[in-house]
Amino acid sequence: MVWVGNAEINDSMLKSLKDDERESLMEYLTGLPEERVGLIIKTGEVFHKSSTVNGIWFWRIVPEVGREVPADVFEVWLKEGLRISRGEWECALSFLKASPEVAGRTGPDVFADWTGVGRELLRYSSREANWYFKNSEYILGLLNEEKQRLLIKWTSQIIVKSWQAAVAALKVWPEIAGALDMEEMAQLLKTGYRLAGELPDDAGEFFLAAPMFIRHAGIDHLDRWAEAAYLLKECRRGVTGKYFAASPAVAETAKKAPGLTGLFEKWALLGRRAALADSRAGEAFFEVTPQALKNLSWDELEAWVDLILQVSTDHSGAGACDFILNTPELLQQLDAGELADWVRYGLETIEQDKRLAYFALKSQESRDAVSRLRSGLFLEAIRKVLLIYFEGLTGEQVIIRNTSDLPGKIHEDDRLFGTLDTRRIYLPDMLRSYDEERENLRLYRVMLMHLTSHRTFGTLDLTPEEMWELAQNRKLGQLFEYIEDNRVDYLAMQHYPGLSRDMGIVTDKNNVADSAGYLDLEKLLVTPEVKADMEGFRENVVENGASAAESLSLARRMLLVLETQQLDYLIDGPKNHIFRGRLRYDLIYTSMKLDAEIGGQASPANEIVPDLPGEFYPKLKKLLQKYHEDEENPYRMTAYYDEWDRTLNDYKKDWCRVREIVLKPSTGRFVTRALEEHRGMINTLKRYFGMLRPDRVQKYGRREDGEDIDIDAVIEAMVEIKAGVAPETGFYIRRDKRERDVAVGFLLDLSYSTEEVISQTGKTLLDVETESVVVMAEALEVLGDKYAIYGFNSDSRDKVNFYVVKDFEEPYTVEVKQRYGGLKSYGMTRLAAATRHAVSKMQEVRSAIKILIILSDGRPFDFDYTSGMTKDYEPLYPESDTRMALREAKMKGVNPFCITVDTKGQEYMDFIFGNVNYIIIDDVNALPTKLTETYKNLTT
Repeated sequence: MVWVGNAEINDSMLKSLKDDERESLMEYLTGLPEERVGLIIKTGEVFHKSSTVNGIWFWRIVPEVGREVPADVFEVWLKEGLRISRGEWECALSFLKASPEVAGRTGPDVFADWTGVGRELLRYSSREANWYFKNSEYILGLLNEEKQRLLIKWTSQIIVKSWQAAVAALKVWPEIAGALDMEEMAQLLKTGYRLAGELPDDAGEFFLAAPMFIRHAGIDHLDRWAEAAYLLKECRRGVTGKYFAASPAVAETAKKAPGLTGLFEKWALLGRRAALADSRAGEAFFEVTPQALKNLSWDELEAWVDLILQVSTDHSGAGACDFILNTPELLQQLDAGELADWVRYGLETIEQDKRLAYFALKSQESRDAVSRLRSGLFLEAIRKVLLIYFEGLTGEQVIIRNTSDLPGKIHEDDRLFGTLDTRRIYLPDMLRSYDEERENLRLYRVMLMHLTSHRTFGTLDLTPEEMWELAQNRKLGQLFEYIEDNRVDYLAMQHYPGLSRDMGIVTDKNNVADSAGYLDLEKLLVTPEVKADMEGFRENVVENGASAAESLSLARRMLLVLETQQLDYLIDGPKNHIFRGRLRYDLIYTSMKLDAEIGGQASPANEIVPDLPGEFYPKLKKLLQKYHEDEENPYRMTAYYDEWDRTLNDYKKDWCRVREIVLKPSTGRFVTRALEEHRGMINTLKRYFGMLRPDRVQKYGRREDGEDIDIDAVIEAMVEIKAGVAPETGFYIRRDKRERDVAVGFLLDLSYSTEEVISQTGKTLLDVETESVVVMAEALEVLGDKYAIYGFNSDSRDKVNFYVVKDFEEPYTVEVKQRYGGLKSYGMTRLAAATRHAVSKMQEVRSAIKILIILSDGRPFDFDYTSGMTKDYEPLYPESDTRMALREAKMKGVNPFCITVDTKGQEYMDFIFGNVNYIIIDDVNALPTKLTETYKNLTT
């Protein structure tokens, strides 16, 4: 025991303290009032019980906190600490670690209130309380004592009304601290306090949105923005939160609107109409409005709400919600009037049970209606023209993709968005900036050449580190883009004949050729030094072309000296030529990183800094990887097929992409081994199938016409005449060439599950499948039937791989036999899409009997093989789609039959194939025998 006056401390609680820490503690405790020492010891014991680590930290910091704050505040800290120690130990530890630092940065009253806020927050969420204690020092360190007092005072009041709002206020305060003065901070906190009292569930979203809202709209509009939220009080929980969350992006559109005065009241009333019809529709309306406003005016926004209500009233709230969520995609192809026509068509023409799929854009009818209604020039229609134009002008080839291939975070639903990465140019799906098609085509050409010029004249020669910097620094990135756009445009107009004229036309005949779009120094009102710097850069461009690195250097220098208003002029003013698109540095950087990883030559540096922060960019890199595979891999063709959705009772148009791959010859050892192992069976089959082969010529007697006279028929007729009986007619013999007219396709399941090893033989299921078709191929060569051998697997709806071992028209050569070695187990089993592709190929074969034999080991499955209506696995969804694909096959004259080794599959096989169109085998090793028996039964 350690005694302090009449009080004792268990020595085990102090044994981990260093000597100087122990000495400091005892020195501090000596001379304190006995009552206070007792409270300290009691608190220390409680912390020690919660965690030994907490006990050590308590005794370590007690002297520091006790000396920093007055006695009454110290006692408050001890009492609140007792309550906090009874919570989770991690939270208590964060409280202890933060206390000395906060005490040193704040006044006594702020420190006491800070402790109380933490204790109150712990009642609701230990996770958020832990965050509060860990980050308080940083947040309060940004403020002077007066602002600290203001923040903690209001937070302690807000937390009583809505703890989520209090946490949100604290989390955004680092963004607020440098932007608002004392009076403005008070205004924000007071407004938030009122919202927390009346709209507690949504006040947190108010605080989270406030920094960006103030940046775009200014503090003067804060109260009107908050007041408009009260118009939504009748709506269900969550609607107001969506209103707040979307408000900063809407405020950013104010430059295109009459102004912010009254705008948020109008917007809130529109959302209220949607929310009262269906709460989910109200939430979706506010969420989607910023994207919709990229292509709708504020007057058209009101018409959009009328359409939402019409769908909700005449169909359902779920349909209205789907319509709202799909509006940005629809507006990529339709204008406001065409959108209204599309809605009317759905309500007046589509059957009730198919309308949900229509408004969700998942039915073929909905996509067809968009195609009929849309106007403008579409990239798909003129892609080949652009490729020819580009090659003729540059002598090179280019990869052009649609901007809609990129995630929405990149293109932001901008109709005129164009960009590039290290390998591709991305152009808008559709242009209708001009009434005449040839003018829109000219715009496409200029956009293509402008973006290409960034690659030709060195924009992508920046290092990955520099591209990273531009992606992270928004103002620097936009300023560099403006300077670099002008540099490459000037060089492009000098380099490519006729481009200067076209650029002039698409910019409404501005004098682009003379000024090259360069900086208007009079409007910038820059200092003479900056003006001289910019003029020097202009001369460098004209004389030497300059470089992207020099553009970046100029951008950095200008960023240091230009005022906010001047930057706004540069970024929002003359930069926005219609043809320029955007430089997305995050896209370019991600593409650079991918190039380096796959060993491509497009990356300008070998050393790459880490991924950009956030969950989005690994997904973006994966998407670019997919594009690379599509562009580099030897796909003979890609085809799109519909998928049947049982929940919608309709097809999802062009839902699955099948990639047809002709396997490369690898080794013939597998075939040699299979032939040796099954020699006896193959010889027997050849003899049997040889007997099935029909005679080459068949005679038909007693015909009305033919090549020879049928002597037997003539004699019989003469006998009948002499007997007084009328003879039968037909006195000729006709010879017909006779052949079996059978075509069969073998479709092998190549999913991961076929890697399973069969215990008796050590072979995999894929080995046995392949041996079976090797045996059949040898026999069919004798029989003479047409046949093809395919395999399939999948990795989502975009990657259904269809492998060709042998096509119908191919002879069974040594090269074909060597392709068996390329069959590998991989991926999942999207059987329906593979079946549709196999049937499509078989339709091109002229044959009376067509059979598709599927070799599989289980039910169809893929990770995204669902309706999307639920997160749960839906076995009936893939089974229904496969069943529909087989029905389609029969309607097209192809008879499907399945051989499966799934002994538990009878129930789903009955549902998919019917009770006579499949067999289940118990012994996998019997597959070669069963396959040949099945073939004989199906074709004889």
